[in-house]
Amino acid sequence: MKPEILGLNKYEWKAYKALIEIGEAKAHQISAKSNVPYGRIYDVLNSLINKGLVKLSVEKPKKYVAMDPEVVLTKIINKKLEELVKLKKEIKVLGKKYERFPEEAVFAVKGKDNFNRLIGRRKDPKKFNYAFKYVFDPHPVWRRKIKKLVEKGVDARTLGPLNEKTKENIKKWTSIEKIREFPNEGVAINIDENTVIIGLIKSDVTLVINDKAFVNLMKNLFERAWITSKEIKVNS
Repeated sequence: MKPEILGLNKYEWKAYKALIEIGEAKAHQISAKSNVPYGRIYDVLNSLINKGLVKLSVEKPKKYVAMDPEVVLTKIINKKLEELVKLKKEIKVLGKKYERFPEEAVFAVKGKDNFNRLIGRRKDPKKFNYAFKYVFDPHPVWRRKIKKLVEKGVDARTLGPLNEKTKENIKKWTSIEKIREFPNEGVAINIDENTVIIGLIKSDVTLVINDKAFVNLMKNLFERAWITSKEIKVNS
């Protein structure tokens, strides 16, 4: 056990345990039993007295006596629990204050890894997940993620190019989400009810836009493009 949990340092814990084992004892006896340096033992015992774990006998020579561990340690534990309950309430209040501040409306990052990280860490949509894809990356992590969303009733659709480079990848996606053909020369876009993430493939830059008006605009543009696009059918 870590004595710090009870608000004790290692010397205090050693001295207290030793005193419980040997009963009433003098300082030098406690020092020898606990391996607490004799030069530190009086400070340690005085600290234990102040914390209510040890008392000093009134008769001479003075001896130290450990208080009942089930009583005093339980009291300390209960006090710690009360403090944790209060702390939990404070954290909850802080959490509500944090939620009042909106995420940064627009920001940009560089690198494919950052694009993948943003897609992976975003809050799961509950209504729809639309995407403009360029290469139809069949990474198992993305496929599992979209499959779970579809199973939860999320409308998952993708628009992207059908060509020799994408044909094999598309085969791995058609059983998971709805796909239609749409020309794309190097942009990956993900749209859900909260965020639009735009990956400029050739520039290696990703834009994240947390703006409801822009989300709604992109949603409407996607749905119009979907109506005029033809379904992709590939042989498995």
